[in-house]
Amino acid sequence: MACPILDKNAPWAHGISHTFTLDSDGIFTGHVHPPGEALRHDPSSNVVDNNQMFIRCTNRNMRGRCRGLLCASSNMPFDKYTVGSTFHPQLILVMGISANLDGTITYHYYKWKGIGSYDSVADAMATLKKPIPYIRETFERTLYKSNHGDIHLAYLNQVSGVTFACLNQQVHC
Repeated sequence: MACPILDKNAPWAHGISHTFTLDSDGIFTGHVHPPGEALRHDPSSNVVDNNQMFIRCTNRNMRGRCRGLLCASSNMPFDKYTVGSTFHPQLILVMGISANLDGTITYHYYKWKGIGSYDSVADAMATLKKPIPYIRETFERTLYKSNHGDIHLAYLNQVSGVTFACLNQQVHC
């Protein structure tokens, strides 16, 4: 994927925005952009981004069999991070959400553990071509549970970098 350009003069971009970068070394970082800044695609650009960049997504409707939703997780609400700040949320793979009769909502997820012995995220993806082996190798094997309010989620949509292993294709393991 071509690298998006940060447009610092986008008057149509109202309100702050969040982007998240998973660099080739497996470090996950969040960024807060002020109003008037937005990412845009440059079709003439030949620059390929080795980092994976994600934007916060509010559309979480998935069709077909879902293998998980990529999310950024923070102990603090994302709206509390100040404009211009950089922070390190946890990259997680949400496998499901449950609700109890008392109204308690619980997230079930795996935490990103990194790329292990691979040289880069792209190298891990190239070696582990199928989603399930990739997930097993780069996410912890423990299924965590946290209540809504104890952690805060930002659902992610990838906009650049080596394509994340498809999480909603049907794969037999």
